Amino acid sequence: MLLRNVFLIMVFVTIILSFTAAQTTPTKDETQADQHSYQFADVSRNIYKEIPEQISITYFRSDKLKSVDHVYQEIEDILREYAAWANGKILLSVYDPVRDKKTQEAQEYGILDFHIGTRDSPDEANIFIAYSGIVIRYLDRFRVVPLIQSTDTLE
Repeated sequence: MLLRNVFLIMVFVTIILSFTAAQTTPTKDETQADQHSYQFADVSRNIYKEIPEQISITYFRSDKLKSVDHVYQEIEDILREYAAWANGKILLSVYDPVRDKKTQEAQEYGILDFHIGTRDSPDEANIFIAYSGIVIRYLDRFRVVPLIQSTDTLE
């Protein structure tokens, strides 16, 4: 019964991470000039209280993405805030699959790669393969958000 309840909580967390909820979209608190601070619904902020064992969240994100669009750093910041609120119940790991030699692991979980272009100068453009996906593991089960490119769907 306990395992079933925990599995339902994992599914709930995955749904929260996967779908846009206009009422609970995290918004950056601009009153904190140097800190990233987001406002979350109380349900999201307190979900860890229902989790009897530690959940592991792994964010596979290519480091190059931070220079392409600030949203990828914001995704990481939001995940770090979840982990901070959870008092040790959520363990967050962030990996660049290429740099950290975890490309095969990311692909085995079903994390999607995608091509993204950068413009280094008016005459030069580069395309590289990038990753931005989340794996949520609890006990012997896991759920995957294979591609995340917006904070609108994160909470």
